[in-house]
Amino acid sequence: MKLILSTALALSISVANAGIITTNDHRSLNENELSRSIQSELKNSAPFYQVSNLSLSTPSDAVTLPGAIVDQVKVLESMTLIAKINPEISGYHSVFGASDSRPGYPNSYFHVYVSDLKLGFEIRRHRGGDIYKSNKVDINLLSGTDNILAFSASEVTGYRLFLNGEKILDIPAPPNYGLINNINGIDNAHVGKTIRHNANEYNYAGRIDQLELYNVALDDETLKEKTFLDVSDRAAIQSFKLYDKEEWNTAAFRIPALIRTKNNTIISAADIRYGDSNDSPNNIDVGVRRSADNGVTWTDPEVILQFNDYPSIPSSQITDSASYIDSVIVEGHNNRVFLFADAFKGGIGQANSTSGTGYSEIDGEKYLTLTSTSQPTQKFYLGNDNTVYTMDGVATDYTVGDGFALFDAGVEVSNIFYKRSPLVVDSTSFIVMIYSDDEGATWSQPTIVNDQIKTSDMKFLGVSPGGAIIIQNGAHQGRILVPMYYTSTNNTTEYASAMYSDDNGVTWQLGESPNDGRIGGAEKLHEAQFVEMPNGQIKMFARSIGRAAIATSLDGGVTWLDDVEYDSTLVMSNTTGCQLSIINYSGYVDGQPAVIFSNPAATKRANGTIRVGLISEDGYYDNGEPRYHFTWKYARIIVPDEFAYSNLTELENGNIAILYEDSNTRYKLFHLVYSEFTLDSLKFLP
Repeated sequence: MKLILSTALALSISVANAGIITTNDHRSLNENELSRSIQSELKNSAPFYQVSNLSLSTPSDAVTLPGAIVDQVKVLESMTLIAKINPEISGYHSVFGASDSRPGYPNSYFHVYVSDLKLGFEIRRHRGGDIYKSNKVDINLLSGTDNILAFSASEVTGYRLFLNGEKILDIPAPPNYGLINNINGIDNAHVGKTIRHNANEYNYAGRIDQLELYNVALDDETLKEKTFLDVSDRAAIQSFKLYDKEEWNTAAFRIPALIRTKNNTIISAADIRYGDSNDSPNNIDVGVRRSADNGVTWTDPEVILQFNDYPSIPSSQITDSASYIDSVIVEGHNNRVFLFADAFKGGIGQANSTSGTGYSEIDGEKYLTLTSTSQPTQKFYLGNDNTVYTMDGVATDYTVGDGFALFDAGVEVSNIFYKRSPLVVDSTSFIVMIYSDDEGATWSQPTIVNDQIKTSDMKFLGVSPGGAIIIQNGAHQGRILVPMYYTSTNNTTEYASAMYSDDNGVTWQLGESPNDGRIGGAEKLHEAQFVEMPNGQIKMFARSIGRAAIATSLDGGVTWLDDVEYDSTLVMSNTTGCQLSIINYSGYVDGQPAVIFSNPAATKRANGTIRVGLISEDGYYDNGEPRYHFTWKYARIIVPDEFAYSNLTELENGNIAILYEDSNTRYKLFHLVYSEFTLDSLKFLP
């Protein structure tokens, strides 16, 4: 934690072990320092103003204090404010403000505020210098629920902030101590905003259940009692850094994937990004960790997809490196667990991936194409016996082994994904598949499935990272659906789709995209996830701009209805969008089937939120199938700050586990966090 103060205050700050932000020359409130008369006043004090049951959504909802109360406010040299609040998920909110509203004085005010769920206060003078211009205290309010705060100040006690029964800020009175009485021209006071002429009024949005103003600085014990909030039932069951850079000797992590198998093994996967946090082209491997005891203990870090053209150590971005990137995990039939990832040869990533399948068709069969790096016009193909042939069918001394290693006369010389290998794959994207038959303890060698699903017009074809599903009901019961997305020479934006298998991963096909034949024309449908409706109908939730897109398939993910919906509740970044996670919940919630959804619920990658959506029927399609509707009844903010990709899974006990990125800042993606919540702890009304 840290508190940054303006030079006007010029105090040296340190953090006490108890979580209180204090100063090095700390002077705590002590009854011995107070006169008997002040002690008596504190014990018998009552608020001179109070208000309750406020719900504020527009500036006009703010409460204007009467003139007689303003007269008391503007002469306060000691005070206490106590408020029970539940602000909206983001933004800068004045809980209480008093100001000089005249033209020319926009920076003469006092207010207590919440900014991105952190608490702060300011005492400012447009002329004469600020008394206290603070940054917010780096301690979060509880998200999506009530908080009780207190601000208290006097020349004896200094400035103090309390939150939910704990003192979070304690600053002794500086030589220039001042309060509202030191701000000339105060002519108004409001609950829910701060009037500033031609300037931001910091309008509050959310609930204020109670607010009280006192003309004395209440003592610590009283303030702890008045702000106490029992939150024991709202805490995560556990929360820790499952992927941490110190354990992996890497620069960054990205792209979480998480499942629980039928045998109750939790398998997680992530990008191990050695060359900073950049996407491909970069030095990136895929690593896993597993738990056999509901997430209490985990296996040691293990890399399962790796290229070795560059050392596995932290560095800046290495654009010449081959890479595996983005994972999706699904358990098929007979306890076989599949993991899919994108693979690129050195120097290639999504942005410069060229069109094509990466295969050549010879006599009606498709073979992996290889090119000579010394003679780029000379092409070869990889035969079914792992021998490399010239295009007219003459065997060479080259063979390809495990992990795409290249051998010349039996001697390993390189890898067909390495940029400087004698023979290399095409400059396009490749989908690789591995599987495990022992709960992720060991994995098969990677195989490429491009020949089954990629078409010649596609430039980039990649997995949508996170989870995949097996259809449980209806005509397509047992089908494995893996979310994909692609770019094409035929299109100008991303197209989401489903890769599917009806034979437990022996063969794969790629379905259509909701953008095909879409009403209103194609729009961005990026990384997607699937959930199943009670009758086997499939809903696709896709990353888009500003909000999630929802598409419907009545044939198991092969085709999609022409109407793609946008759900304004499922807000996301209004510039790039962001990956999301959604899963079916195994039980009923409030008597209805339900889904669990997570994403950064803000116009930027922040405000990580888990939602509970209730499924209900809402009419019928022309073919008689029911239409399904989602009611997003509950929402719990788990990370009010930066938050990006995430993946959910349901544990054996019905709890919800999530693996997520708690940063979206380059050079700061040092870990992935694993958290577990009870369903009840997520059930907060938005």
